Amino acid sequence: NTGPYLQYHSAINVANGICGSSVPGCVPVPNEDQETVHGATVICTGSQVVLNDSGAGYSCLTPQQYGAAFQGPAGGGVGRWHAGWNQDYHARFIQGLGAGNIILDGYQDNYGYLNVKSPTGAFHDDIVNTKGYLIADEFPGTRHDFSFGVNFLHQYHLTTTVIPVQFQRFDTTNNSYFLRDAWTATKQLQVFGDFWLEHSVNTASNNFDPRVSVVYRPDSADVIRVTGGKSNSIPDPTLLYGGFTFDPPGSAASLNPICGAGNLNSIGSGQSPNLQPETANDLELALGHRFPNQAVVQANLYDSYETNPILSGTFPLSVVPPNQIPPQANLDPFLAKIATQCGPVTNSALGVSTSFNAGSAKYQGVGINFNVPVVRYVSVNGDYNIQSAVYNGISNNILSTNTGLVNGSQIGGVPFKTASLGFDYHDPRTQFEVAMIGNYVGTPNNFNRIPYTFANLTVTKTVDDVTFNLGVNNIFNNSSQPFGYIGFGTFNAQNAFGSAQNAFDQGSEQYGLPPRQAWLTIMVKI
Repeated sequence: NTGPYLQYHSAINVANGICGSSVPGCVPVPNEDQETVHGATVICTGSQVVLNDSGAGYSCLTPQQYGAAFQGPAGGGVGRWHAGWNQDYHARFIQGLGAGNIILDGYQDNYGYLNVKSPTGAFHDDIVNTKGYLIADEFPGTRHDFSFGVNFLHQYHLTTTVIPVQFQRFDTTNNSYFLRDAWTATKQLQVFGDFWLEHSVNTASNNFDPRVSVVYRPDSADVIRVTGGKSNSIPDPTLLYGGFTFDPPGSAASLNPICGAGNLNSIGSGQSPNLQPETANDLELALGHRFPNQAVVQANLYDSYETNPILSGTFPLSVVPPNQIPPQANLDPFLAKIATQCGPVTNSALGVSTSFNAGSAKYQGVGINFNVPVVRYVSVNGDYNIQSAVYNGISNNILSTNTGLVNGSQIGGVPFKTASLGFDYHDPRTQFEVAMIGNYVGTPNNFNRIPYTFANLTVTKTVDDVTFNLGVNNIFNNSSQPFGYIGFGTFNAQNAFGSAQNAFDQGSEQYGLPPRQAWLTIMVKI
């Protein structure tokens, strides 16, 4: 999306919100609105006072006139742009030694992302360098395939949100030691074990993450797999170290205000040195069956329980040390922008975003996928997934200023249902393949849309040692739009502290998919 867009009906809602009974100095339309302009008292009957650059300094606008005047692109305006780049390198060496194989594996990835909000406003630059290597020794056998080794990872993250450029560097170093074994007990039964001992240099902590899978094949057409495991996730250093940073006053134009009691407008971010690792325990059951016509159906059921999930929320400026809060002159442009849609506000409407551990999370779901041959070289494939994802145990002091967090409700941005359906034509004689897949995404999704669909197409042709691959994303241009429509998104779940009555009150912004995009890759084997 190129930026947010204030729709006509959203602007009318803004007008009614500004001139509401709860706003000091303003009474509901169509009664009188009394304001002070250039030191004099002015009155608009059946409308509201809207300041402008005319000789009088104001106009009397009804909500409909306000909507017509203020609908259109909103936010940062011109000068907003994004750029990203990536470089990836990987090398792998395998050498037989006695009864085993020595494996040396190394990689390096360089990633950068620049987000500029205006020619003179805030920008955010991230440079991430990740590199690591693995040393392992494998011993394949008749009943056991055993391996052990070490894995070293180092990452540094350079980031800045201020002008002039003042980068902060955050380093992550993890050392891991692992044992793996694939045990073939019988022709029908296999057991896979994967055991990791991980040491985090940043937090000086050790974690043991085991995972065991039991695979049973009662006959050649069926397979059953049961997997259980435990995992830990160390907080990213960018969430742990450093103080608070605030957006410069010039970026106030790009703020999309959130109105209503209990809702805070984030104008900065900060780190939380008290973050603890996330820990999850999960159990999975997978079933697979192949029919006589070679059609395959698989089902996967899972249950995962997470403790200390790392959440992101907004908190009042009171959590910031007084010596780090910007001067009032830097805060006033944000208050002025919020007032254009919410009426007069104070610093209590401002907040900072940070991460924190809170409560627990529960993920449960089932997924079914299939591949069915139809005629020669043509098959139909697809999947259907249901996932329940909820938070529990989040305290009221967090809920009161983060009304979008709801205990026991589907987590925002995690669709309850997703599905896909497609076909594949693959002729091995001519080395030609065409595949199209249609996708369904339910609610609540990250685009704040009602359930939507889109389809992608790929065409592959190999001629001698050259392979051509044509891809088209969103081939039918479904749900694409150049702007994010403020107030036209879905009404998002809110907890008992939320006061929004509809999506307009929430300022829920509906996002669109990128328009149809085509790309062509050519691979030459030497």
